[in-house]
Amino acid sequence: MVSYVKENKTWEGSGERLVEFWEYLSTQSYAEKMPYFTDYWDSWRRLDKRIASGESARRYFSSKEFILKGVPNVFIPKMPLSDNRFFDPSNTWYNYDNRPLESLEKFAKFPISTSFENGEPRLLLVAVDVQEATPVVFDSYEKEDGTRKSEYWRYGRMKSDDSAKNPENNEAFEHVIRYEDGIKSDFVLASCSVPVNYDYTRLNVETRTLAVEGRDDNAAMEDNNRRSSLKDSSGLRFFWDGGLLANTPLRQTVLAHRHYWHRVRKL
Repeated sequence: MVSYVKENKTWEGSGERLVEFWEYLSTQSYAEKMPYFTDYWDSWRRLDKRIASGESARRYFSSKEFILKGVPNVFIPKMPLSDNRFFDPSNTWYNYDNRPLESLEKFAKFPISTSFENGEPRLLLVAVDVQEATPVVFDSYEKEDGTRKSEYWRYGRMKSDDSAKNPENNEAFEHVIRYEDGIKSDFVLASCSVPVNYDYTRLNVETRTLAVEGRDDNAAMEDNNRRSSLKDSSGLRFFWDGGLLANTPLRQTVLAHRHYWHRVRKL
């Protein structure tokens, strides 16, 4: 909807666009395609009240079908993950690939960058950095330095090698994700990759080395080595659905708006 408003300069028609997207994703199951399925099932229920209702049966068989076959334009199943450590044949985990959800690019123009000056709405997405167990907010508005980025985790003084790259500011957050052109579709996937059923979404993250106050060099080096071992050699880090830590991200929304009006707009 934010993309629609940016392209069309109005909210008019955005609701219809959302319905169009929903209909594009919606898929009928075999149970729904069978004529009079719920009526037939309810006729059995009238004979025995222990039998589920026709509507419950429709939902049950539809869910089971989608778990096994996936849903076009949304997700596809991977090979089931069997765990034989407990000698339990039912211990099978279903894992899915949500890359088909990139079909939303047919309905939204990525990357999405918006501006208050242009009267455009703000898009905030929340994901979780799995290794740090902290929410990460992606923002379509610019920061006070005119860039678009997400900074998070520990805040402190940068060590000499990192501070040389940023002489204007010797203090910073440990992790930063830069997206000068705006929010990407990968950020949307990161914000809705539900744990267990979906793999991590991997994003490129710049990690700075901070000087840890009150700790000796050996302890700081050991801590940095531990963090490096948790990070992909290419700089990729792992993200899951923001609902893990902020299912209703009111705190993140309030802080993002406060940051913008206080630091960017100087009000």
